[in-house]
Amino acid sequence: MKRFFHLVLLTAMLAAAPAMRGADIPATAAEAVVEVRSAAVEITNPSVEAIDVAIYAVTGRVVRQSTVGAGEAEVFELPAGYYIVKAGNAAAVRVLVK
Repeated sequence: MKRFFHLVLLTAMLAAAPAMRGADIPATAAEAVVEVRSAAVEITNPSVEAIDVAIYAVTGRVVRQSTVGAGEAEVFELPAGYYIVKAGNAAAVRVLVK
């Protein structure tokens, strides 16, 4: 019964908002790419809007904070350790810098 309700609700939502299908989804939905390179973290923003980036130490202290422009990449030099990277609206990522 629950699955049937979800299917009916999804069908109603798609019928009510046809503009949300396929190619009409904005490119801002792209997530940032986080890569660790030797003693640095590189964050690439493939979206069409700038994103806010924050890098936290495992203690919760903000280590770096910046805004990465649309279609740009930024490299953050960091000492060795574990960090939590929050880029835009994407989920936070834990990284190890060696």
